[in-house]
Amino acid sequence: MRTASNFVTVNHVICLYLKLEIILSKHILTIGLITYNGAKTLRNTLDYIDDLLNSNNKFYCCISDDASTDDTSKILKDFKIKNPSQVSLYIQKKNIGILENYKFVLDKSETEYFSWLSQDDFHEINWFKTLIDELENKKSSNCAIGDIKAISLTSRSNIKLSDYDLNPAPWLFKRWPNDLHRLLFFLTPGPLGKANFLYSLFRLRYLKRKLIMTFDMLTGNGYSDYAFDSLLSYYIIPGSNIIFNSSVKMFKYMNISTTGNFISQRPEFKSKSFILTKIKIIKQEVLLKRHLMFTPNHLKIFLITLSPLSVAINVIYLCYKKLFFTISNFLK
Repeated sequence: MRTASNFVTVNHVICLYLKLEIILSKHILTIGLITYNGAKTLRNTLDYIDDLLNSNNKFYCCISDDASTDDTSKILKDFKIKNPSQVSLYIQKKNIGILENYKFVLDKSETEYFSWLSQDDFHEINWFKTLIDELENKKSSNCAIGDIKAISLTSRSNIKLSDYDLNPAPWLFKRWPNDLHRLLFFLTPGPLGKANFLYSLFRLRYLKRKLIMTFDMLTGNGYSDYAFDSLLSYYIIPGSNIIFNSSVKMFKYMNISTTGNFISQRPEFKSKSFILTKIKIIKQEVLLKRHLMFTPNHLKIFLITLSPLSVAINVIYLCYKKLFFTISNFLK
């Protein structure tokens, strides 16, 4: 005969089981995918995400499309139908810009870990598992990153590596005092890959603590999308104690990027010229107010003094890479 106490016990067991099921099925990672007119390469990235989600039901993907005018939104809607429980999709009604779009997917995330992903990039399938293990084993670190390779390809099964190195400069992985870390980051040439820190795996609480106010201040002060990835990385790195694991790889397409799509397709930025593109990069180094906006006062004098050196380093490095590629192509 079932007594009231037995019923309560059974009910408690059921409740505990349901709570345990929720805990076990809780997503631990959100991949924030940003898209804009990316129909040409998006399917490769979505195929990768599909494989990733199938490999681990604790992974989740939050997608924000910035009012694309090509077939991007249709491709994304089909992908959402295929993955209803592990994908959330937001189609912006009007173009909000890349900075706001990056903030949008971050705001929507509630998992323990978070990583941004561009519409034309993908990782080796064990990238996130490996980096999550790294952060689980080292609680003092707040982000981890693997090896980043530039590629030219038509499919994930036909990867062609480029000679171009996209790994952030090795000295930026060191554990420096915060002020020195900012200084080294500022002086590092942009083409050395320093902006790629933005595609690390982050502890979400750390990232939000670092960036939510920064996003609001930047947009409130009328900051455009130029070099947004370098600028955000500039604020993230100090205190991150970043881990580098070269055993896993991320692949980024050369000459095709979300950043390029967001910015270059605007009427005022239509030029494809190599020189003009590099001038825009250098201009970001010169516009110190963007870097100094939230920099401690005692660092500003050093950054102002070293600004010409930063510009010179960028120019020299860009000329070197242009010469290197020209000679390499000639010899092939």
